[in-house]
Amino acid sequence: MDVDSAAEMIRQSLFTAAWICLPILLVSLIVGFIIGTLQAATSIQEPTVNAVPRVLVTALTIVLVMPWGLQAMVEFTLRLWRAK
Repeated sequence: MDVDSAAEMIRQSLFTAAWICLPILLVSLIVGFIIGTLQAATSIQEPTVNAVPRVLVTALTIVLVMPWGLQAMVEFTLRLWRAK
């Protein structure tokens, strides 16, 4: 294996990892923004008001996205094994 193919595999692995994490991080960001806006509008500054819904929605998103993410990881792994 030469340096170029190793660099390409690393690039593909980072891209795949980012692609799998994107929906989870995006949902967490959106929920945090909405709850933060509501907290600012109502002057409620309790940290658990922001943390609990974000954790619950993030956990639900992980469960919903898990089949797709697992499929993407398996496809990436198969591509790696075929490239050798």
